[in-house]
Order: sequence, then C-alpha cells, then structure tokens
Amino acid sequence: MRKLILFQIILDQNKLIYNPGDSIHGQVLIEFREAIKLKFIKIRLFGCAYTHTKSKNRSVIEREVNDCYEFLTFCDRTNAIYGGERDGDGNYTWIPAGAHKFGFQFQLPIENLPSSFDYSSDCYIRYRLEATAERPKERKYETKVEITIKERININLPFLFRAKAPVKRQKNVGWLIWKRGPLKVTSWLNRYGYCPGDKIIINVEIENLTRRTIPYVKAKLLQDVRYVAEGTFEHHDRELAAVHYNRPITGGATMAWTNGEIIIPNLSPTIKCSIIELLYYIKISVKVPFGFNLCVNMPVVIGTMSLRSSSPTSCHNWSNSCISRRTSDASTSSSSCSSSWVSENSIDVENTISYLRSIFDSTRVNDVPAKNNLPPSYDTCMASNTTINDIARAENGDEMIPTYSSVINPSANRQSSSISK
Repeated sequence: MRKLILFQIILDQNKLIYNPGDSIHGQVLIEFREAIKLKFIKIRLFGCAYTHTKSKNRSVIEREVNDCYEFLTFCDRTNAIYGGERDGDGNYTWIPAGAHKFGFQFQLPIENLPSSFDYSSDCYIRYRLEATAERPKERKYETKVEITIKERININLPFLFRAKAPVKRQKNVGWLIWKRGPLKVTSWLNRYGYCPGDKIIINVEIENLTRRTIPYVKAKLLQDVRYVAEGTFEHHDRELAAVHYNRPITGGATMAWTNGEIIIPNLSPTIKCSIIELLYYIKISVKVPFGFNLCVNMPVVIGTMSLRSSSPTSCHNWSNSCISRRTSDASTSSSSCSSSWVSENSIDVENTISYLRSIFDSTRVNDVPAKNNLPPSYDTCMASNTTINDIARAENGDEMIPTYSSVINPSANRQSSSISK
C-alpha cells in the first residue's frame, strides 16, 4: 500500500497568472496514510526558454542533419520549506500520519521575464513550481504546477496609441497585350498597440492605372514566430484573422476602403527575448490577375495593459507619469526610427520586423508603477473575467498551455469576413 495519499501545490486564490514583480504565495499540501521519515521538502520556481532547430549540412557528399538546441533560464530559485529533524542518534524523525501544510513565497523578478508562450515542443517559454519531498534511502515524491507570466506591455504609451502614418507602395503591371501601368496602394491603421478583443481599423486607398481589373483586396492579421538555436534560425507565419474587400476595381478607377475591421482573437502578447520573438503584423494583399500580388506589411504590438480611456489626452498624461524616468535620447531615437521606417522601409517584412523590435524595446516598463496608477486590466474594461487557452498550442492538446485573462467576444471567433458587391 502506498504511504502517500496527496502531494499538491496550492496557490493562494488559485491564481495562475502573474506579472513580473508580483509575489507568489501558496502552500504545499502533503498527506500520508502512516508515519514516515522525511529528509526535507523543497519548492522550486523555474522559468526558461527552449528552442530546437535542425541544421542541414550543405555538403553534397555528407547530407547530415544536426540537431541544434538553445536553453535560456530566466529564474531558478529554491526554498526549503521543511528540513527533517534528527534525533540524538542522527536518524531522521518520524512525521505522523495525516495532512500537513507548508507555506511558501517567491518574489518574481521585475526585468527579463518574458510572457509565457508555447508554440511547439521545439519552441516555448514556460514557468512552473516544483515541489520535492525526499526520503532517506527511498524514492522521492515530486509534484509541479504550471503558471503563466504576463509581461506588462502598455498600449497607452504615446507611440503605441497614436495613429499609424500611411504606408505607400506601387508597382507597374502589364504583360503582352496589356499596356504597363502603375498600381498604387496607400494603407494605414488607427494605432500601433492593441489587446485581444480590440478592433484593428484598416483603411486602404487603391489607384488602379492599369488595364486589369483587381478582383479583391485582402487584409489579414499574421503571427510571426522566430527562434534561433546555435545560430540556426526557424521562421513560421500563421494567419489568425482576415477580412476581404470583394468589390472589383476596374482599370483607371480609384477605390477607398475605409473602416475595415479585424477583431483580434485570444492570443499571446508580443514577445521578445534573445532566442524567441513573437511578432504580429497586418498584411494588405491586392490581387493582381496573372501577376504577383501587391502587398503592404504594417506591424502591430499586442499588449497586456489595455487602453485606459478613448481620450488621447488622458492616455498621454498617464504615459508621461510612467515613463518620466526615460531619457530624452531614448524617445528621440524611437521617433526617428518611426519616421525613417514609414518613408523607406515599409515594404518588406524584414524591415517591418526590425522596426517592431525597436518600438518594442521602448515599450518595456523597467520600473513597475504603483498599483493605483496602473490602467485597469482588460477584464475590467470589458466587464469579463474569462481565462482562455493560448490558441498556438490548443490544437495540439498540450497540457502545458499558458492561460491569459482576456475577453471572449463572439465576433472574435469569426476568422474572416468580407465586403461583397
């Protein structure tokens, strides 16, 4: 008969979602059928990022595939919550049968603690609590519980709240009997930063000076996952939501698509660490018959601290109080990066990601503001208190799926919509 009945980690208020700088309080519950000897009981807070890629040998003779691994530890702390007492002969004393509780507390670091993310078994950021009860000369007991870290990304900051500058792109279209002519696209979004459940407002203007008819225009929200292991990179894109403009644009005509909406589904926030990057962008794709589509990419930041107010003034005032310690050089470099990207580097994905990296570095909150100065959570704004699974891993049925407090919007489940003729 097994001596152990129950070995469990219980967190205060069953809380599983934490922010950097928070305190983790809980108890370790252990119950035995009969008296037992224990050396100690320890609990460990552990968080790490892990990546795995495959490196192919380019040699024609040796076509080898090498496995590459990268491991990054964010926190690793262990507390002894029970140390086995010894009697006069040096033997461990007996713990009586029944249930026993041992309290514990951990303080999470403020910096260098990215949000939980589980893309696959080859790319994840995980945090967990592990409890170990070791017996003398016998097998030890172990249990663990996964927790979710939600990094503070405040979309009330001025450069995330402001409207995006228009992005322009054009190409010459023509082939054989069709005379070449320019196809011009101008697109912009209502702002840079969003939270799950928000609406991304899309505006597109198209000037079709070709002889071809453009059948439709598509706008989609893409998730860009990039990770590296031992210098080998992996890159994956996935479409999360889309909306179509299905009115044909004849040659010589001009079209204005205003207030197109994409509702952001429940997903992980933007993440950036040294080996994993999770980024998002809106891709406008203009269908060109018998040719390559004309595309425009615009990065967005998915945050965890929702808009405090619809008034730009109130958001600006709150942001100033939170970033008063930032130097003027940092803000200058951020604004100069913004203007240069819009004018020159708004076409290809590589420069789009580079720009998003720069603005994301500026959104990190190094000093946690006082609680009474923080904007309300997304649950408070939307009058909802729903816990959802990360859609990146829900399809695979992995038990180690991070959860985020978010709003369940019925319209958010609609993956695509269209505007027809």
